[in-house]
Amino acid sequence: GDDFKIFIPSMRRTRILSGNDAQDPMYYGLEITWDDWRAYWAKTDTKTFDYKLLGERLILSSPETGYVYRSATMDESQCAWTNMEMELRPVWVLEITDKSGQYQYQKRTLYIDQELYYAQFQEMSDQRGKPYRTWDDSRSWRPFDGDAQWDHVTIHNEFNNRLNILTITPDWDNRGEKVTEEYFDVDQLRDL
Repeated sequence: GDDFKIFIPSMRRTRILSGNDAQDPMYYGLEITWDDWRAYWAKTDTKTFDYKLLGERLILSSPETGYVYRSATMDESQCAWTNMEMELRPVWVLEITDKSGQYQYQKRTLYIDQELYYAQFQEMSDQRGKPYRTWDDSRSWRPFDGDAQWDHVTIHNEFNNRLNILTITPDWDNRGEKVTEEYFDVDQLRDL
């Protein structure tokens, strides 16, 4: 069903999140919840949320060049960006408002790329309407076949000023052969 498994190699632990854990951090110290991570995978529920297309606009975003070269670099400590290329991207702006008062965000605004069809940027407000988190996402795209993998994600908590930066190094070679059913077996993951 709605379970999600995340393996943290440095801790040699697998965390299993159920659909009920969607608003919990994915792991200790992370600003990322399961609902943040799966932005556009989430099941729509018009009883709980209002969905409103606010229109189209251009936003500054990190280019999707990860397959060819890294468009952003970090300092030696891996705690801050030293440079990041930016480009204008056409997006649809989708506003999602919680009607129940029980969700972690009162409002969530997604900026969905019109060419690549994913949430380039997100703004979330807490239940009082105050800025809470932002999510800036960049992918590595292979233009010749449209395949994509994550490149980097920056999550900023506006309330406590914490910042999580995830950098992912895509592995394109023999990808179909390397990913086997064993990668989805919790016992196998524990043995890695």
